[in-house]
Formats: sequence, structure tokens, C-alpha cells
Amino acid sequence: MNNIWFYFVLMSSCLYSQSDYEKGFYVLNNGAQVEGFFKSYLDEDNENFFFYKEKLENDDEKKIYIAEISKLQIGNDKYISKDVEYHPNRLKSIKEINNLEINHQEREHKRKLLKLLIEGEVSLYVTKINNISLYYLNISKSDDEIEYLEFYKYYDKNTIKEYPKFRRQLNDFLNCGNDNFKKYLYTKYDEKDLKKSVNDYNICKTGISEDLTDVDGVEKNTVSVSVLGGLKNFNGKFESTKFYSELSTESKIAPSFGVELAYLIPTKAKRTEVFLRLSYDKFTAISKGEHNVEFGTSQVNEEINMSSGFLNINLGPRYYFKKLNSKNNIFVDTSILFSSILNGDTVYTLNSSNGINETFNLINKNAFAINLGVGYQFFDNYVIEVRYSTNSNYFENTFVKSKVSNFNINFKYKIF
Repeated sequence: MNNIWFYFVLMSSCLYSQSDYEKGFYVLNNGAQVEGFFKSYLDEDNENFFFYKEKLENDDEKKIYIAEISKLQIGNDKYISKDVEYHPNRLKSIKEINNLEINHQEREHKRKLLKLLIEGEVSLYVTKINNISLYYLNISKSDDEIEYLEFYKYYDKNTIKEYPKFRRQLNDFLNCGNDNFKKYLYTKYDEKDLKKSVNDYNICKTGISEDLTDVDGVEKNTVSVSVLGGLKNFNGKFESTKFYSELSTESKIAPSFGVELAYLIPTKAKRTEVFLRLSYDKFTAISKGEHNVEFGTSQVNEEINMSSGFLNINLGPRYYFKKLNSKNNIFVDTSILFSSILNGDTVYTLNSSNGINETFNLINKNAFAINLGVGYQFFDNYVIEVRYSTNSNYFENTFVKSKVSNFNINFKYKIF
């Protein structure tokens, strides 16, 4: 088993080192295009630079300053590098605003990477400064004309007020002919509302609008439900403290099936989820032992016949090496495994040469274990995984102890 886990750790390390990068390219200010492999999660709040490799294996990371480039694409994510303007109040706290006089004409400028959210007749971009989102419109086919959507708060006559100029801008730039200002009166300065506004306008004008935050037009759900089935290899070791003996070890393969509910933790990286899994399987084993007692004058035969169906409940975190909007992915997870015996029994039989014979049922109990897994997700909805569970003892207040571990392979299909 130690060899298995050495292979598991080695494989996970190799997969991590490669799957953390995605193929892409950047365009220098002189128009030259350079291809490479980039970190699949780009820090959008980075002020100055990013890293990439020319070759995926055995190559050092290289630093590129965003001032040197005009465009960047990593997988499906597209960026442009621009000097953008913004109002400094957008980045200030309420306490800081209280101590400042407002100047609506004030502007600051920074070189930033702008991520493309909606592409069409009008395109929508976002960037971040100090983890605060700023949105921009491209109302022409030229990347040179970027319009800052203005929204910030300010202090006026002992009151905190909002400056929602972006609503008037939306009405000016996204008017499809029969719109009025009321259409955008309750639009929020967030990605969901702004994407909808731009998308509706593009569809109205040309019938074409592409959401770059979806992969193949499919929105990733925060909650997913999957069904699974596979084979489980039980390894059962039984010990009898009655005669301080270890009985024979039983290894059995049995089918297993279940259902899983997973919740994607809503972070920027989109790599971590918490899962709850219910599964059922059945373990059948006959374990025997033969030994001499009373200074060799009596021979004793012990037999344990176990046939039980288990309801298994797994709860734990799962980490993906790529963002979950990737079709193919690799993950590792760990969970607490709770196993409850639903049906069946365990019979203990003793026969000795001096005429002592016993047969009775052992008292079963629920058990806990640690469950570890590694898997590969492909074509978005299909998963193959390998799992291992540590030893569990299923007998309560008895002279028989069990150490039942398992190693299993599952195939999983994500319903939604």
C-alpha cells in the first residue's frame, strides 16, 4: 500500500506542475505575437506583469510587463493592455470619503489588463484595482476607444451619495432605438447586470453577442449533481482476542453505486468545491483461523462469516488543478467517510477438539474512516476516479476486531 501512495503523490505532483498552465499568446506593442504557456489563473489585480513559459516542461518562468504588450489570450480568456482612467473615489472607503471634498472631474490613470467579458457590436471589459472592479465599454471596433463606466460614492452635506453616471452612459451607448432612461434606472454596477445590458443591445442590433465568461455557451452551475458506479476492492483483516490470534485476510471485489452533490465555492479561482456523497456496496467475506491452545492439547478452529450492506456518506473538500470552466481537469480530494451497516449480519463460529462449540452473531456498529481520491474529468461531465479508505472496525464491544480498508475505481457522470 505504501507503493500505491508513493505513486499517488508522485502522479499528483506531476499533474499539478503541468495542469496549472494553459496555452496562449501575447502580442507585443510592435505587433509581434509570442506563444507560450501561462498560469491558468491570472491575477487580474496585478499592477505590472505576469509570468509564462515558452515550453511546458523543464522551462523557467519568464516575466512580461503589461506595458510591453497590447493583447493577451490564455485559453478562452482574452485581455487587452490599456492605459485606463478611473475616479479615485471608486477605490476609497466610506471613512476616507467622509474626509474629502468631491471633484467629479478628477481622474487617475493606470496601465491595466482589461478582461473581455462580452464581445459584439459593443464589448464589455473589466479590470481590478485594489480588488475593486472597474468596467469599460468598447463602442467601436477599435481597441483605442475605451469608455470608462463611472460609478463611485462621495460625501455631500453630511450625506454619503452615489454618482451613477454609468446608467446615463448605458442609455447613450446602448440605445437600440426605442429605449429610454428608465430601462437602466435600477441597473447595478456589477458584472451580471452590465453583461445583460450589453448582451441585450448586441442581440437587438446584430443578433450576435458572445459571452466570453462561458465555455461553449454553457454557464457553470454553483451546485452540481452526479451519479456514479464502480468496483470496490475490500481488504478485510480480522483479529480474535479470545485466543490472541489473527485470522486469515479476505480480499473481495464488489460493485458500488451512488449519487453526489457538490457545491462550488464562489472564489475567483473557481477551483475548490465541497462534496457530499451517498453510496451503497456490500462486503461478503469468510475468514478462518486454526491454532492450538492449552499447551497444544486442544485444537481450535475459528470462523467469521460477514455479509453486510453498507450505506456510505462522504463529506469533504475537492481541489481542481484548473478552473472549473475547463473541459478537461484533474482533481484531488479528501473526506470523512461514515459507514452504516444497513442489512446483513456477521456470524462467529468456534469448534474445538475438546468438544466446545459456539455459534453466535457479532454486534455490528457504524464506523468512520479517512477517504482519499484522485480523478480526471473529461468532456466536462465525465469523471473517472481512484479512491482509498483507511481501516474501519465494524464490531462493537466484542473480542473480534476488524480492519476493513478498500481501494476502488468509480465512473461518474454529472447530470447538471
